[in-house]
Amino acid sequence: MNKLKVVCTIGPSTWVPETMKACIENGLTVARVNGAFADTAELDRVKALVRANSDTVALMVDVKGPEVRMNKFAEAKPIKVGDIIEFGNSDKYDIFPANYPDTYKHMVAGQKIMIGDGDVRLEVTEQKSESFMAKVTAGMLLKPGKAMNFPGLRLNDNPLTDKDIVLLNHAAATGWDMVSASFIRTAKDVEVVRKALGDSKMTIMAKVEDEEGVDNIEEIMAVVDTVMVARGGLGVEMGVERVPLSQKKIFSAAYKYGKPVLMATQMFESMLENPMPTRAEVNDVANAVWSNADAVMFSGETTIGKYPALAVEYTQLVDKDVRHLVEPKLSPMFNVAEDVKADVTKAFEMAVAAPDKTLVVTTNNLRLLEVLAKCGLKNNVKAIVPTIEFARQLAMVGGVTEVEVNETASTTTQFSIV
Repeated sequence: MNKLKVVCTIGPSTWVPETMKACIENGLTVARVNGAFADTAELDRVKALVRANSDTVALMVDVKGPEVRMNKFAEAKPIKVGDIIEFGNSDKYDIFPANYPDTYKHMVAGQKIMIGDGDVRLEVTEQKSESFMAKVTAGMLLKPGKAMNFPGLRLNDNPLTDKDIVLLNHAAATGWDMVSASFIRTAKDVEVVRKALGDSKMTIMAKVEDEEGVDNIEEIMAVVDTVMVARGGLGVEMGVERVPLSQKKIFSAAYKYGKPVLMATQMFESMLENPMPTRAEVNDVANAVWSNADAVMFSGETTIGKYPALAVEYTQLVDKDVRHLVEPKLSPMFNVAEDVKADVTKAFEMAVAAPDKTLVVTTNNLRLLEVLAKCGLKNNVKAIVPTIEFARQLAMVGGVTEVEVNETASTTTQFSIV
């Protein structure tokens, strides 16, 4: 494994077995399925594709919760400022919110609507008996299946839909490793998802996508396993100018609690069409490394992009070139159990005394490795763990460069330098 972990959303560009193999060889560590477009058959398809190439790449299903998405109408529709568009409540209409057909009931004149990453913006002008009308205030192309955001409006308090629960049950029953839950706003939302998982050992990633989630990040971080800085949602819900400070706040909370943090949205957006990222995108990944990100995530780059394997490769080239500037630091502020803190201190002291050596950690304590990832060690870290399921959880933990599964690994944590 590489130090910077890479989550790739799987779609048409990565369905080809040779492309999936190349992505894994280049550094893909977590394969993600976007539940907005997937059913249980798609989960099975992706699992088979991944497992044909790797036992240690983790599988993550993304459930959409209260996210609203338009139906997949036939073709993208050219639009212009001033156009009036009708959004219905069923397939009787050309355009309608596919997963929340009753959205029209919540619309009032003046409500802002952001489509996708905010490239299309509208304003509600009228609520009708089965639909609502909205005026285009920005944008040139309305694309099918895109997310609809309603800044300041909460349409639904439940973090899971019926479809989400079907996907979660299937994922849990078929050996998936992680779930990323959309629009997590409170610790209670996390507990709802955890209850839905039942006895499953799947870990939960909170996608923080709006102001409420950012405001409650401390309580969320205390109960969740990992967190995603969902910059797409943050940008449309709060305004793009507020994304940097929101990202910093989420990163700080992840550092404090010693939990993995993932940076997402438009990492290498230009690679949808081009074989090389822009300088600004490269700098974005470099800043992720310097900010203690455990992982970065691709969406369109690896679902419909032309160069998915190259996109993954560039993350590793950037990581290798800039990581030496990260200085090891053992923070006194870690809000973790005392036994974990003691083990992290011991491992840190051994590692910084021999920065050119590999730190070998034999353990069944995932929290130890997660917190150690926040210390910015120069060393490669090899983890010896008791199960393959444990090994897959490390696919989201930064800094761990090698994993060995050994069923006889001691339940007592041990460290060595080699």
